[in-house]
Amino acid sequence: MLPLFFIFVYSLAKAGIVLIFPSIIKEEAAYFFFLSFTLEALCSPIQGAISDRFSRKKSLVVAFLAIALGQLLIFFSFQTSPLFFLPAIVIHSMLGNGDVIARAALVDLYFHLNRRTIIGWSFIAQFAPWIITAFFLLSGVYSAIIFLYYFLSAFLCMLLSLFVFKDFRDIPKHKKIHHVVLEEIKKSVVFFTNKKHYLGFVGLFFWELAFAFSFYYQDEVISFRFVESQMIIFFVIGFIVGTLSLFQLSISNKQAILGGLTIGIVGYAIALLLSVIRTTWLEQSLGFFIFQFGLGMSITAIYTYFSLGHYPHQQGTLFGVLDSIQTVGEMLSAAILIYAVVFPPAVVAFIVVGLLILSFSLFKRNILTSAQKI
Repeated sequence: MLPLFFIFVYSLAKAGIVLIFPSIIKEEAAYFFFLSFTLEALCSPIQGAISDRFSRKKSLVVAFLAIALGQLLIFFSFQTSPLFFLPAIVIHSMLGNGDVIARAALVDLYFHLNRRTIIGWSFIAQFAPWIITAFFLLSGVYSAIIFLYYFLSAFLCMLLSLFVFKDFRDIPKHKKIHHVVLEEIKKSVVFFTNKKHYLGFVGLFFWELAFAFSFYYQDEVISFRFVESQMIIFFVIGFIVGTLSLFQLSISNKQAILGGLTIGIVGYAIALLLSVIRTTWLEQSLGFFIFQFGLGMSITAIYTYFSLGHYPHQQGTLFGVLDSIQTVGEMLSAAILIYAVVFPPAVVAFIVVGLLILSFSLFKRNILTSAQKI
């Protein structure tokens, strides 16, 4: 289950950036987040497609080398100069999308097992590290030491990818398969020619946007107050419980998406209502727990729904595109944090819509009918 460990370590690195950065750079955090999410949204599909084309192993080595380097630069920024933050963010966001590659590798290795279970455990592995990072912060562990630990973890993953990990793309009989990266991206998930895909897209984008607003849109210090209030524990546990509950339900992925959306909307409404009447963050945690419960169900079902409709050599591109759509929601929330100071609302709206149109223009051909089965 090495891919699950890879996803776990990737999430450790990202949690360190999202949870610790705001407490250090404060007002500038939104700018760094916007840059990070923009680069991730653009590069995730490309890095996923490259893993389809050139093997998961090589892509994982590059991704975790980038993550390790990014974490090391952040560590140095504590010891020397904060100027190391910028190259760390750029390297991590452009080349360190290890979760996309590892999730595709997980499907490669267990392609004939229950897909919903495989995808669900990958998200559990991705969310659990946020509690660990929050625990480090609440325990008073020096931030530089946390990044040093995460650097060593990423470096270990790079070594495991290089010397231990092996998937079906490294088997000789599959090496003759060639795919053009840009063509794979262009042929990816078809949202506008197949109405059946609307539900998955709308659910995915709504969830990430709602999650990003609730998570990043905090008062003076983005997300660090979220950790101090310990509400993040309810966020993560709610998601994990929702995902585990889905394993026990005999319902279709579409039913799971609709059910998760319904539950999540109720939870989000409760949280917003409690925030309006000025309750404490701990009291609002009930709503956020319900919201994350629905999120765990629907996100797992959305990824499963699209993954089942694609062949093994397309999983990297697919997960890259889905990750990109999620990241656009985070990018939009980060833009909202800074637009009043830097950009007028119309400019921000133009940038976001422009990126969406650019992304969707790639989804012209139906991969479900044009792909060649391996």
